[in-house]
Amino acid sequence: MRDNGGGLVVGSELQPTKHARALEHVREARFEQFVDIRLGDALKTLAGIEPGIDMVLLDGWKDLYIPIIELLTPKLRSGAVVLADNIFTFKRTLKPFVDRMRGGHGFISMTTPLGDGLEFSVNVGA
Repeated sequence: MRDNGGGLVVGSELQPTKHARALEHVREARFEQFVDIRLGDALKTLAGIEPGIDMVLLDGWKDLYIPIIELLTPKLRSGAVVLADNIFTFKRTLKPFVDRMRGGHGFISMTTPLGDGLEFSVNVGA
């Protein structure tokens, strides 16, 4: 982002110790102007995020994947990418999420065999 003219990475962390450590790493890397890690429940901390999202990475509580993507979908740019981790590891738990991303909700989606399975979805609009 620094080399490409800007942008902002927004993250959410529920655990205060992990949040503090993440902020420390951001400071050490001197990326403060490019990173906003919010402390608290992602459904609350991400609710006020502005439209214009280019990418979403889901790699937290698996039961929040659908509520978070429902919250953020109206704020995604056309062509935005959604990456969801652990698709193979939590196959049963994440099946409703995978079905939703492939089920005519404005995404083209496929599971890639990277790591523990990564659902790669592109926002094409409703």
